[in-house]
Amino acid sequence: MVTIKQIQLKSLKGISKFLEKNKIDLTLAEIGTNIKLEKSGGLMDFVIEKIGEDRVSFAFYGKQNGDVMRDPELTFVLNEQLKYRAKKGTFEKVLYLIPESFQNDYVGVCDEVFERDLKNKRVRFNPSGQQSIISLVKDMSNNILMRVNEL
Repeated sequence: MVTIKQIQLKSLKGISKFLEKNKIDLTLAEIGTNIKLEKSGGLMDFVIEKIGEDRVSFAFYGKQNGDVMRDPELTFVLNEQLKYRAKKGTFEKVLYLIPESFQNDYVGVCDEVFERDLKNKRVRFNPSGQQSIISLVKDMSNNILMRVNEL
C-alpha cells in the first residue's frame, strides 16, 4: 500500500509567519501570485509562488554568471481539509502540502515524487523523495523564521 505523506502548513512556522505578514492565503491567491524575502544574513532571496490552481513553489534564488538559479526549489500540491474541533464544536480549515518535486540548478538535480508515464498512463511514486522534501522544507522554514523575526 502506498502512503502519500503531507505536512501541515501551519507546522512550518517560518513560512506560515511570512505568509501571514504578507496577508497571503495560498488557497485564495491567484496563480502567479508571489512574495519575496530579500537576501540577508548570508541567505539568498526566498520566494513563494502560486504556480497552479492547487500548486505552490518555495525557492531560494541566487545568480551564477547572470543566470537565476534555484537552490533549491520545492513544489507542493495544496490539500485543504475541514477538521472538526470537538472542544470548540467548530470546523477549521487546515491546509496541507503534499511534496511534489525538488530542483537544485547549481548541481543539476530535479527529482519528482510522482513521475507521470503518459504513454502507459501510469504514475510512479517515490516515497523516499517525498520524505526528503519534507525534511528540506522544515529546514527551509526554520531559516525563514529567523529572517522573518528580524522584520
